[in-house]
Amino acid sequence: MILFANYTMTEFRTILQDIDLKTFLKGKFRGKYYGVLDPYASDLVHENFFSIEILEAEIIIEAENIRKWTEGGEFEEYLFVEQFSSKLPASTSFIINYRNGEKRSFSLDLKNPKLVNIRLFDPLYEKNKVFGTIEGDICGYVLRIGQIPVDVPIDPKPVLDDKISDAGVNLQEENTGEKVENGARRLGYNDIEHISFWNTVGELFQYVLLFLFALPLIFWGWPILLFIVVILLLQLLGSIIQPVIRYAGRAFISFLWIFFLFFGFYAVLAYFSKDPIMAFTPKKSENIPIETTDYKPIEEANTRDSIIRHFRVWKDYAGTEFKGYLTLKLSDWKLSEINHQNIPNNVESLYDFNLVLQQLISNDSNRLSGVYALFDSLRLNNKLTEKPFAEAIVSCIQDIPYTLILDRACDPWLYDDQFINDYLSSGGACHPNIKYGIFSPVEFVATLDGDCDTRALLLYTILSHYRYDVVMLSSNVYRHSIIAINLPYLGISKVVNSKRYVLWETTQSRIPPGIFPDKMTNMNYWFVNLISTNNTLQ
Repeated sequence: MILFANYTMTEFRTILQDIDLKTFLKGKFRGKYYGVLDPYASDLVHENFFSIEILEAEIIIEAENIRKWTEGGEFEEYLFVEQFSSKLPASTSFIINYRNGEKRSFSLDLKNPKLVNIRLFDPLYEKNKVFGTIEGDICGYVLRIGQIPVDVPIDPKPVLDDKISDAGVNLQEENTGEKVENGARRLGYNDIEHISFWNTVGELFQYVLLFLFALPLIFWGWPILLFIVVILLLQLLGSIIQPVIRYAGRAFISFLWIFFLFFGFYAVLAYFSKDPIMAFTPKKSENIPIETTDYKPIEEANTRDSIIRHFRVWKDYAGTEFKGYLTLKLSDWKLSEINHQNIPNNVESLYDFNLVLQQLISNDSNRLSGVYALFDSLRLNNKLTEKPFAEAIVSCIQDIPYTLILDRACDPWLYDDQFINDYLSSGGACHPNIKYGIFSPVEFVATLDGDCDTRALLLYTILSHYRYDVVMLSSNVYRHSIIAINLPYLGISKVVNSKRYVLWETTQSRIPPGIFPDKMTNMNYWFVNLISTNNTLQ
């Protein structure tokens, strides 16, 4: 039987469509604000930032600064300004000055407020809080929903020939709630393939599992890959020989999927549960035959003294080898220890700890002439410029084997710190019962024992002596200390006082500036301990 279908002409109907009608306003803003110190954005010594909340506000708008939806969009000078982070209070008063001199006050819901030319007046500080007056220019829009008539086409529907009724097809109009019964089946539509939602989900789940199974390869390498290849070959063999082996192979593969699923989740869990400080694993102290330490007696002004001499050999990041003596007077070491012990114990905050560091440097900076003499000769003999000279200095200290400096005994059970527990349990070198858990620069040069904050303090002292622009940073979250330098290196950096300081790790040999673990790069967790005021190489 031949069926004919005729289509009617395209028809249109009119509907009301909702649209956003935005009226843009701009004017003068004035109000009272309340701020709370943001410890993550502030370094608490040189720059403090406060989270601002507007308590009350008044906005004065001239009539010519009102732009309706029919007159255009946002004012051009505010197009690239970010939305003001603080929410305007509900009590904000909007005063509009009309051209005839009339003033009227409104309560409006201003959307997307943008504030520029901000000025803060009369700040009143109370501990970690601040109160004051804020002024500026503001822009935003008032939104209301409008409706406009729109003509939309009505989709044409096939009108079947009268002969279809003989086939028992009952077609009815969609807008009257009627339905098609058995017509599609009689017209041959029963052969159309249907897409299964659950089959699609199952396929996606298999791709996710395959990705998880690949993760162990990152951690355990080629043995796992070889094992998988062998299993897949067994599966192929089972599919060729006989059905029994094939079914056994499929069962084994199913078991293998479950095993690798557990294995993959374990690998991911182990990776993300690592202590971030372990991203750099310090070297343990080793006896290096070529490097020696000796004491040379001297007499000065009828006073007997000795010179401590450490013969050092190291390479910079370009592979250039340096060698020479780090020297120090024994009497300077004893005086530095006395000064260290006499510093008061009241360290209750970052500010107190920074004062301790400043006192250690103030006492020791003039007692490092033997250290400066080594680097002066290296710079002269090798004609080192600004960046290579800094790299020679830092690589020398990085190359010294790591020794943990603790304020208590070298017992892992005394410390609630995973890194200290693991390091001491594995036999790592340790220097116990040192006040504040840090060596002064002179104490470090005398013993060549130092961990992260001891090394950072010495390098800050040396680089400051040569008038580099350098900072010392520390983090309680990451439990680590580093230096950062204002030189044009690529890599991870922190902005302090509007200047870019590139991070420089001190506990790992030959790690160049800017290279730093991803898990430790949230700059909100790094605070400034010391900052130099010099920026010209001596």
